[in-house]
Amino acid sequence: MASLAFISLNLIGLALFAVWAAFGVSSLVERDRRAAAVSFALALTSSAPFVASSLLSEIYRVGVMLAVAVATLVIVVVWCAPIGEKPEASGRPKRRVDERDIMFARARLKPGSPEYASYYAMRPENKAKDDRTRALPGLLSPDAQMAEFVAFASANACFEMTKAMREMVDGPVSDQPREGSVSASTELVKRLALHYGARSVGVAKVRPYHVYSHVGRGTGIYGEPIILDHEFAIAFTVEMNYDVMRSAPAAPVVAESARQYVESAKIAVQLAEVIRSIGYPARAHIDGNYRVIAPLVALDAGLGEIGRMGLLMTPRGVPEFD
Repeated sequence: MASLAFISLNLIGLALFAVWAAFGVSSLVERDRRAAAVSFALALTSSAPFVASSLLSEIYRVGVMLAVAVATLVIVVVWCAPIGEKPEASGRPKRRVDERDIMFARARLKPGSPEYASYYAMRPENKAKDDRTRALPGLLSPDAQMAEFVAFASANACFEMTKAMREMVDGPVSDQPREGSVSASTELVKRLALHYGARSVGVAKVRPYHVYSHVGRGTGIYGEPIILDHEFAIAFTVEMNYDVMRSAPAAPVVAESARQYVESAKIAVQLAEVIRSIGYPARAHIDGNYRVIAPLVALDAGLGEIGRMGLLMTPRGVPEFD
């Protein structure tokens, strides 16, 4: 009769194989062959030691089971230990974020500039690691490992186009507002977002954690406190080309991302202009000139959930709005 240790080791091996194989099948469905190959390889390599251990003598089987039990206990204790600040389970921060602290704002700091001096006087712990990153080739540098001239030139053109729209994010509000209910105006704006090319669109009440605390990029004075008194925010998504994004980390991914920044900026600037023309204040938030954390607004607008990279993960589906 098979021992308990023999059965347990085989069950563990089978469970690991099933979990990783499921990831592999899911990756095949998503047409990601590389992820599928890695998953199937992990299915074999993670389960094989347990199956092989089950063939050892009984005393070794028990030893392996004890080692597994101890390792599991240690992992659970370390994982659950209240070390550091515990993040919100919802993905929403507990306090407002200073835009000067985000990676894009820090990457723009130039040694010798007043902004460089003031930031690292405030955050000296970031200086050494930021200087190391700053010494590496830039995003569109010809010295980058995955550099590709045409893709990088295309991305740069898109970034310049978005930059040209940064001064168009705000403007005067019409003193002859359009008559109609708030709900009718909201539906109009949502339908316009889809007409301009958005994939999905939603509305959220502006929360304090949506709004950056201080200016780190774009128009305005660096380090100036941000006051945004808009009551509601409109969030929308655009869809990147799936086949191009599968080529990551190749250069075309940067070009496609930059292209969609342009499309997002065009939609946002047009919507803000329409909203102001019907009598409501509105500011577009586009690449390099944000006052809000766009993924958090989109999260509360019901357009998806926040992934581990801090990006909004949206479900597939036909264009729609909530």
